[in-house]
Amino acid sequence: MKLTKENILALNPCHIGLVFAESCNFDAVKIWNTCPRGDWMIWLLLQTQSLDKQTSVKLACLCAEHVLSIYESKYPDDKRPRLAIKAAQAWADNPTDEKLALVKLTADGAWKARRAACADAAADNAAYAAAYAAYAAYAAAAAVDAVYAAAAVYAYAAVYAYAAERKWQADKIRELIPCPFMI
Repeated sequence: MKLTKENILALNPCHIGLVFAESCNFDAVKIWNTCPRGDWMIWLLLQTQSLDKQTSVKLACLCAEHVLSIYESKYPDDKRPRLAIKAAQAWADNPTDEKLALVKLTADGAWKARRAACADAAADNAAYAAAYAAYAAYAAAAAVDAVYAAAAVYAYAAVYAYAAERKWQADKIRELIPCPFMI
């Protein structure tokens, strides 16, 4: 899909995103290859309908797995978030009804783990990301759930290393999704 300046403007990006696009001369490939923020990239993928369900689940799993150690350091015996991520990854690699049933079960478990960890914001957000990674596989609106998983990671990052986390996500998105805006 070719993305022009007019297409980008029609998407009505936020002011800071617009400034970034202008700094890239509205060159969609340059925007994609240099964007420092995963949230902007996910937004662009959603706006252009360039994110399929399996890819969104893989992205959600990457984001959740990246911060899972935060949860596990506080709750080392609680494997529910890890099981949810693993179930979602297995579904994304080979979607079957059996795997989808397991995803639903493990997502519910990760959600309960999240509620149990609510006193610790970082652990809560890590479990939240795991739950939404699994819900992304289960839900019809998987791309939206991928955004929720990424948002949970951003919430963690806001306390710790926001810019670094956004950059990490942007790099992972580029690894997972080749530029969809080539001519």
